[in-house]
Parts: sequence; structure tokens; C-alpha cells
Amino acid sequence: GELVKRDKWCNKGYIFTHGYQATTVFRSSVSTDQLCIHECSIYDNGKFYPEPTFKIIAADRPEEPLIGKSATACWKAALDRISAEIERQRQHDKSIPPPPRTAIAGPEYFGLNIPDIVDKLEALDSEHACSLYWLGKSERENLISGLVQ
Repeated sequence: GELVKRDKWCNKGYIFTHGYQATTVFRSSVSTDQLCIHECSIYDNGKFYPEPTFKIIAADRPEEPLIGKSATACWKAALDRISAEIERQRQHDKSIPPPPRTAIAGPEYFGLNIPDIVDKLEALDSEHACSLYWLGKSERENLISGLVQ
């Protein structure tokens, strides 16, 4: 991805970059008993400009992208879509269990916590322009070092 030096392109936990892409395998919303590839991306000049726009495209529903103001908003929409399909199926087959009540951490499902990805995103910000992120990283490191002692 490409570093964007504007508000909302980072927070205390993550750096978001224009052009970021990742692939995640998650439950299908078409065949809810199967897994499906989900393409996750972050881009500039989208629906939420000047803030980042997050998007998920499920391989089994490529014509219906999920677009949100955050990674979590996109994944919540994915969960809602899966739950709606399960409820639709239950109308015809009461033996199907209800959809699970699940919370999801969107940034993690976008792959933004994978160490190699974190390293690459941090390397894009050698000048520490994403000051909120670097503050959060310092706080996390201080907390961890306090726990280790």
C-alpha cells in the first residue's frame, strides 16, 4: 500500500494504506456450511474520502461488495449477511441452528495484525507521520515490558 498522511488513516493500533489488499478465508454467505475467499482492500478517494474506504468482496458474491468506514464495519456487514442467510434457510428447515452471536475484530480479519504486514506498514512510515499509531505502539511496548518484569 501507499502511506496517506491524513486524519483517520491510522489509529493507535493500525496504519491503513491506500491500495492495501489481503485475502481471508471465512464462512460463505451463500453456502453457509462452506468457507469462501474474501478479498479485503483499503483505498483512497472512495465513499468516505478524505478518510479511508474499506471493502470486502466475497468470491461467491463478487457483484455485492461490502463497503464501510472501517474494517470492523465491513466485517459486521459480512456477519449480518451470513446471519440473514442462515435465518432464511431456517424458515425452510427448523433443524438448522440459529446464527451464532459473534463479534469480529475487523482489522485482524483484514490481516493488519500479521507481524510481516505490520513490519511492512511501519516501514512505509519511517518519518513517523502517523503519530497516533506510534504513540499507541509505544504504549503497547511499555505495557508489555511492565508485564514481563
